[in-house]
Amino acid sequence: MTKSGKKQRQQARAQPAENPISPSSANKATTTSSSADTTNVNEDNQDSSIFKFSSPSAIDPTLIDAVVKGDAPRDALSFFWKRVHTDDPVSHPYPWRFEQREGRGYVAVANRSYKKGDHICVEEPLIWVRGHPQPRFTLQQIKDMKKKVTALNEEDRAAFFSLHNVYQENEHPKELGIFITCSLDDYEYDDVEGTSQSLIYYAFCSLKHSCIPNVNTIYMSDDQKRLDFYAERDIAEGEEMTASVINLCQIRSVRRKELKDRYRFDCQCSACEYDPSFRYPSWKQGGIPVVVSSKETFEQFVKMTDTCRKQCEDCSSKVSALVDRDQEEQAREHISKLIKVLELPMNQLWCASYISNLYAEYSKLLVMQMTIWGMSYGDYERAAIFQKDAKAMAIKAYETSVIVSGLDSLESKRFEEMAETEFMDFQGMVDHQNQYVRWSESIGRL
Repeated sequence: MTKSGKKQRQQARAQPAENPISPSSANKATTTSSSADTTNVNEDNQDSSIFKFSSPSAIDPTLIDAVVKGDAPRDALSFFWKRVHTDDPVSHPYPWRFEQREGRGYVAVANRSYKKGDHICVEEPLIWVRGHPQPRFTLQQIKDMKKKVTALNEEDRAAFFSLHNVYQENEHPKELGIFITCSLDDYEYDDVEGTSQSLIYYAFCSLKHSCIPNVNTIYMSDDQKRLDFYAERDIAEGEEMTASVINLCQIRSVRRKELKDRYRFDCQCSACEYDPSFRYPSWKQGGIPVVVSSKETFEQFVKMTDTCRKQCEDCSSKVSALVDRDQEEQAREHISKLIKVLELPMNQLWCASYISNLYAEYSKLLVMQMTIWGMSYGDYERAAIFQKDAKAMAIKAYETSVIVSGLDSLESKRFEEMAETEFMDFQGMVDHQNQYVRWSESIGRL
């Protein structure tokens, strides 16, 4: 599963010489999953009811059933959560439980309520390998993958093979299919060989995908192994918990195509299909409040949010182009307008984990303006204004990052460093200049 949230980046990488299998090439070679129905995949060990809404849980429903009913041959509950740690292991050792819901199969629901920004749990990986499925694993990486799976103890190996695999074509090793289907791709980490890594988090695999998730996941430690879960917005006890496996700064058709190409399901989450039970934010159109109460108003909602998602996706390239043309002021205005749009309630459903980066970019542009006016033009007064605003935006980037990714995340620490950066004291220079002017004026009156 492709990592989303704060680390959701689609970085292009050079295609290696040995690239036997990729999600796209596998799709072309198989008819396992039809474009209209994904319930037929993995029928030999999966309950098809679990695929009928939004996305499949990546864990074998028979294991989830054992966890729910408590009739597993071993302590299935402890096994399921063995790598998961909560802040209150005595009162709340398990962050979510599983319930069967009509038309949706098993879903993960919150065992307690969470406020936006609450830390839910932390999970250690079941297994990780070098390489990632986009563009594709190399032959050597697949060999290393199979060795790592073989080296797992019996219990962990059974857990690995209980995971969902949508690439069951005969020519594909089962280990590879599971990694393509279930792993998080960490583009932030590069080892000495310049290779990213793919990691499988067992409990995370039980969360279904949503394009408006209420759970944000983020790598926390420098070695990029620990995965922390935060509440992206308020979550009520018994509410379904969902996470994203793709970059959310994309319009609906692009998101659905990406999910279909790699994970072979048609996304029917509340952002892609009208869900009468979901509380969509209202908005004003011509000064009149509009409430999503039908498929027609839902399509209006999608059109508006898609416009904002597209603006967010294009922001980096547009700002870079403006900066390259020495149009920092226009770039700053562009980000400022986009931030105001993303702060609307309808966009807070999906962009909470992106907006901190925009505040940071805004701060960087203000620093550029400060440097130009202070160092190049000697206008210390104007530079001091940019300096003050840059500091405020860096603080806002840090504060918004902490809300959805905690104090210890790499991103929060980076923004904290930005907020604490000391620049030349332009305000002090302005005060000194004013003092000199007043002194000169007083001398002139003698």
